[in-house]
Formats: sequence, C-alpha cells, structure tokens
Amino acid sequence: MPEPEGAATAKAPEAPAPQAPAKPASAPPPAAAASPSGDTGQSRVGRILVVDDDVDLLEGLAEVLRASGYTVETAKNDQEAKSIIQNFDAQVALLDIRLGRTNGLDLIPVLKEYRPEIYCVVITGNADKESAIVALRSGAFDYLTKPLGMDRVFTILDRCLGKFDLRQRLQAAFEELQQAKDTAEKLTMRNTQFVANLSAELHTLVDDMKGNIEAVFTQEHGAIGQEYIGIAKHQRERVVELRDLIERSNAWVQTTSVKALANERRLHICSLAETAVSKVKMVYGDNPPEIALRLPQERPIIWGQKRGLIQMMVGMLSIVIDVTSARNGILLGIEPRKDGGLRVTAAANGLKLEPEELAKLVEPFATADQESAAGAGGRNVMRLPLAAAYAKAHGGALRLEGQRGKAVAATVTLPAGRVLGEETGAGQDDKPSSERVA
Repeated sequence: MPEPEGAATAKAPEAPAPQAPAKPASAPPPAAAASPSGDTGQSRVGRILVVDDDVDLLEGLAEVLRASGYTVETAKNDQEAKSIIQNFDAQVALLDIRLGRTNGLDLIPVLKEYRPEIYCVVITGNADKESAIVALRSGAFDYLTKPLGMDRVFTILDRCLGKFDLRQRLQAAFEELQQAKDTAEKLTMRNTQFVANLSAELHTLVDDMKGNIEAVFTQEHGAIGQEYIGIAKHQRERVVELRDLIERSNAWVQTTSVKALANERRLHICSLAETAVSKVKMVYGDNPPEIALRLPQERPIIWGQKRGLIQMMVGMLSIVIDVTSARNGILLGIEPRKDGGLRVTAAANGLKLEPEELAKLVEPFATADQESAAGAGGRNVMRLPLAAAYAKAHGGALRLEGQRGKAVAATVTLPAGRVLGEETGAGQDDKPSSERVA
C-alpha cells in the first residue's frame, strides 16, 4: 500500500486540473477583448456619436462604448446623424466612410456646422495611405481601419477628449483673463476721466490766479511798490510752473491709458462706428440726437484696439455735438482713401465757436469760451484730447475744423498699414455708399 501511495504522490504534479481556469487569459471572451490593454475597469467620460450603416457593427461598438462609461448616440445614415447632432452635444463622432450611397466625409462639415468643436474620426475598410490622406484633408482628426481594434479606438478617443478638454479649459482661462482685462480697462477709463476733470478744474483755477497776478504786475488797478511787483513776478513764474505740471500730469495719464488698452486685433470698423453712435445716444437719454452713419459697401477690416477706436469716435461725435446747436443732421462717416487708408469723419452744422477757439479744443486743456459752446456747456471738452491720443496710437492724426455758423468736422486719417482688407457686402442694416439714420 505505501508504494501506490508514493506513486500517486509522484504523479500529482503532472495533473493540470488546477490550472484550467487560466485558459481565458489566452482566449478572452468578447467582453474582455473589448477592454483596452491595461484598463483598470474605471469608467470613462465623454459624449460620442457613432454613424454607420452596418447595424451589427453600429450596435456592437455602441454597446462596448456604453459599457466603458461613454454617453453614446447612434445613427445609421447622414440624415439621422444631422437630426441627432442638433440636440446632442457630441465631443467626438465616429463615422463610417461609406454610408450607403453617401460618403461619410461629406458629413464632417455638417456636424461641425452644429458643433464646431467636435472631433471627427473616420472608419474605413481600406488601410492604404491614400484613404487616410483623403480623410484628414476632409477635416477628420484621425481614422480607424476595419476590423476595429478596441485598443486603437480607446487610444484615439482619449486623444480627442483630452484635446477637447484642454481647449475648453484654455477658453475658460481666456474668458476669465478677458473679463479681468475689461474690468481693468474700465477702471483705467474712470481714473483717466477723473484726472481729466480734476485737471480741467485746476487749470481754470490756475488761469484765474494768473489773471489776478497779471493785473497786479501790470498795476492795472493802480500803482504799487516795487516790492509787490517783485512778489507778483515771482508768483507768476510759480503759476506757470504749476500749469505746466498739471498739463504734463494729464498728458502722462492719457498716454498711460492708451498704453493700457493696447490689445490689438482684427476689427470691423463699421461695427465699431455703430457702437460709438449707440454710446453717444445713450448719454442723451430720452432725447437723443439724430446721427446718420455713412459706411462703405465693402466693410473694411482693420488692425487696432477695439475700445480705443470706439472711444475715439465717441469723442469726435461728442465734441461736434457740443460745439453746435445741432440735434439732427449729425454724421459719422468712414471713407476709404486712394492710398489704402481710411478717413473717419464726425460732422455737424451750426458751429458756435470761432476757428481759433475751435483749434484749442484739441490741446490737453481746452480754453474755449464755454458760453459759446452748446447747451451741454462744454462737458465733452476733455474727450477730444483723449480721442486724439487714441488716433495717434493707431498711426493717425485728429483734426478739428469749421467756420462759425457753418459746418464743423472732426476727422481722423488712419494709415493704409492698419487696413487688412475688406468684407464684401453690406451689413444687414447698411445702405451701401449712402446715409442711414442710426
């Protein structure tokens, strides 16, 4: 008996029965084959649209993707896909290159029309390089070849969704930065306006002091001793220094304001003109002036700073309204020049100032007679030097010209280097080469 027991014990290691469960490792069932290599079973997140006219492949692929955690919608043809994409915010689309009688590549621009950020991956039965090149040139992000290997499918989906997420985060960061920038710009504009108003008040006070000192110095009200003349002379010099300091401070604030807004981009200047008109009319509440826009049919695209150009045109319109009694017949026009540049003009009739007084308004401190200005009492006087600073920052120059009782015009000529091209066709509300009331 011991011998048989020993023999049985010796043969025991040869028996493979305990290793039988290891067979699935070399021949995995369909569910295991669907998992990507190294998958830990964690759920995946993403919205996928699958389009294929092969119903078996369509349903099988969708089942595997849903089991992995994706949100999946399916379509058997281009019409179904178009209907689904309108209500389903897909991040990735898997498209068979052959959809019955239609080509899956033709579906890419349709999907992007509704979901511009979608990534399209084309499924093709041909593994040749030519098919891949055609797919990529048609707007596909990548391509898959049949029979589908799920490792490859998951790898491409991970890449697409990773890029989608990165783009979303970059967009959110950009919007947050832009919001912070807009807040800083508004604060800069408020500070600039405050300093401008304060400077104007100080300038008036200094001019009064200077006038009184001049009266003493010239003995306008009677003879005074030489010692008082010496004091008056000294005070006059100090007042001149103070006036110069105020002017330089105001110029520095304006320059700093312009530099702070120096975020240039491609802009439609006609749209900026429309915005400027709206801003000016808002100031007057229920009784806004009637302003006509004269815009070219070929809408120019320029390189510039959006807020700066709007403020430039607001300043131009405000001052021509201020120095006239006009409530209508006011014009803001944009005119292409033969040298490729642009001329921006704000004009009105009924100038209430003399030409020499008008010229002073472009200076950092306006000294025009306020009684001769419009009913606004010269409230927009400080806008014009800032408008001139914005014009200069864009390579242009602001001019203010007119004749008393007749027309007055503020013009800015922008150089050809600022004009990037034109957008053919007038806007929805534009009347080509004519005036329209804004």
